[in-house]
Amino acid sequence: MYGWGIALSYASLALLAPASAGALTSRALVSALLLVGALVAWAALRDLGAERTHDGVTALAREHGIGHGVLGLARGAAVLLRLLKTVGAPILALVLVTGSAGLWRGAP
Repeated sequence: MYGWGIALSYASLALLAPASAGALTSRALVSALLLVGALVAWAALRDLGAERTHDGVTALAREHGIGHGVLGLARGAAVLLRLLKTVGAPILALVLVTGSAGLWRGAP
């Protein structure tokens, strides 16, 4: 939700001032990566440090013969997917809004 809040607030500012849409988009990207990226990274590190003896996913993976290394790669891919969903999608929507606002208002 933080990523969408950042994108929405910067998009509304870009619609009000289309001449500074590029600077606002880059600031939104930095803000989203610092705030949301830090939260996702903190949650991922907390998850990686958790005890796996009572984890159902780990037990199910071991039962099906999936090794510890492959499970670690899957957890890393899940973190990347979470980061793309929480930062990438809102920023992509912001880029589309600011780009269309610049074209609509005649900004270069």
